[in-house]
This record gives sequence, C-alpha cells and structure tokens, in this order.
Amino acid sequence: MNKRNIPHAITIEAWLFVAMFSAAVWVYQSDLIVEVVRWTSSFGPLAAGIAAGAAFSTFVTTPFAIAGFIEMGSGYAIPVWQIAFSGAIGAAIVDLILVKGIRSPLALLLVHAVVGHDTELFKSKIRRRPVARWYAGLFGAVLIAIPLPTDELGVVFLGASGLSTLQMVPIIFVADFIGIYAIVSAAQAFIG
Repeated sequence: MNKRNIPHAITIEAWLFVAMFSAAVWVYQSDLIVEVVRWTSSFGPLAAGIAAGAAFSTFVTTPFAIAGFIEMGSGYAIPVWQIAFSGAIGAAIVDLILVKGIRSPLALLLVHAVVGHDTELFKSKIRRRPVARWYAGLFGAVLIAIPLPTDELGVVFLGASGLSTLQMVPIIFVADFIGIYAIVSAAQAFIG
C-alpha cells in the first residue's frame, strides 16, 4: 500500500495556525488586544483598521485580525463602515502583494487540491474564455471576503483570471470591505 506523507512544512504551518488561533483567543480574552488597538489607534484614527486589515490577508494572522476588528467594533465609537474601509485598505495592499506569489506551503496544498498540480495549465484554461476570467475573479473575491483564511486561494483565482492590477484593485477592495463589515456587524450584534 502506498502511504502518502504530509510534507513537514505543511504540518508545521497547520500547527502554527492552530497555535495562532489559540493565541488570538487568549489575546482577546486577556484584553491585550485592547492595548494593541489603543496603541495602533494613537497613530491616527484609521491606523488600527489598516494594521488589522493587513493581518486579515494572511493565513496565519487572520485570527488576530478578526480579534482586532471585534475589539474595534465593540470597544470604540468608530462607525462600522470606517473600520471596514480602513481594514479593506490594509487587506487590499497585502492581497495585491500576495497576487505576485504565494509562499505558504499550506495554502499551496489547498490550491493544488482545488486547481490541480499544474497551476499554469489551470490559468491558461481560465484565460481562454473571457467570461471564465471574470467568474474566476469574482470567485477569488468571494474567497477573499469570507472571514476564513482563504485569501491565498482567492488570490490564485484572481491571478488566474488574468485581470490587470487596475481591474483587481476595486474587486479586492470591495471584497475585503464586505468581509470586514460583516465581521464587525456580527460582533456588534452578538456582543451588543
């Protein structure tokens, strides 16, 4: 029987994500996130949102970003749209950087599971049909918007779409805005 082993780098990153998720829960419950948000807010009213947004775009730091957004939405008198707007700026910048190359072994495993091992073949199939290019771009935006660590996969679909950077910027920004707005709104509804 052929036994397939999970590469060591993927195992490490998966455990790192579990550790980061646990740490984010601890940071939120210990009120350390309050101090971090207060400190970043001292640099300007939008700084905390931009910093949390930048963290929202990477697999490992997503839990910290969500904890930061929840704190901003529940502990500060900042309108939800301003938190989402500033967070989307930070997230869009990092997402555009990710479009140029994915480095996460766990994200690459996820990408290969979805699109197959030949990413270039997948890209060429998508780029042959103009409608498929836009569908890939919109699907990538949905993957970016949901509050799960799926940004890297969303970025692959955006990259496969062949859309220019000018076409991607508004799609990524709106997707990040919607995702962050939903997180902060849900937190306010549950926390009160």
